[in-house]
Amino acid sequence: MSNPLSNDAINESSFSNYPANRNPANKGMGCLLPLFLLVLATALVLYFLKGSNTSSLPIAQQFMEAADTSTNKITTLKTDSAIHESIEIELPNNSVINGSSEGIELHLVEYLNNQKDTINKNRWFNFDNLSFENNNITLAKSSMHQVQNIVAILKAYPKMKIKIGALRDKTNDEAADLRLTEQQAQAVSAALKKAGANSSQIVSAEGYGSKYAKVPSNAPLTERMKDRKISINIIEK
Repeated sequence: MSNPLSNDAINESSFSNYPANRNPANKGMGCLLPLFLLVLATALVLYFLKGSNTSSLPIAQQFMEAADTSTNKITTLKTDSAIHESIEIELPNNSVINGSSEGIELHLVEYLNNQKDTINKNRWFNFDNLSFENNNITLAKSSMHQVQNIVAILKAYPKMKIKIGALRDKTNDEAADLRLTEQQAQAVSAALKKAGANSSQIVSAEGYGSKYAKVPSNAPLTERMKDRKISINIIEK
């Protein structure tokens, strides 16, 4: 299809049917009016097309496009979870927890309820609302809601047994990375038990350092943070 605003579409033949004895001023207005209407119609079509394309995108994608145009590209877990809907998640013991529509709680429950989804030692579920204080080994108070949710899930599925794993981004000090992740995994395990989890359901808590980090150590912090994870692996359900 040819462009409606191309030179081929607007040429002298477009105005050849105007009477030769028409007033020059009226002739000028007559020439401009079709062009004006064509430009206006094209602008309206482009405007509505742009609007429909944006609205059809998932909310997360719309948000990331908006973030990409900003000078401050924030990609932290808090920013990500802020765009997700808060939902109620029903557990088999008739209890209900509040979590995110894309949070670890919902993914765990769906996995536990699906009998066809078998145990996989390589399948990890990442905490999405867990953070540490400045010393990096003490859980922040804001993390307690998700900790309590995991405890509720453990109680609702008494056969469930888990392993906790902590991963770190590369910092050029592998020994320090390993030590830190071991402390973080133990901190999460301790918090779960303190919140009422049956200790027999938490089989182990391990730190893997930067062993599985994919982003290089010289990358920006916002990129390296993607390799910082506290995760749960289900070993029995």
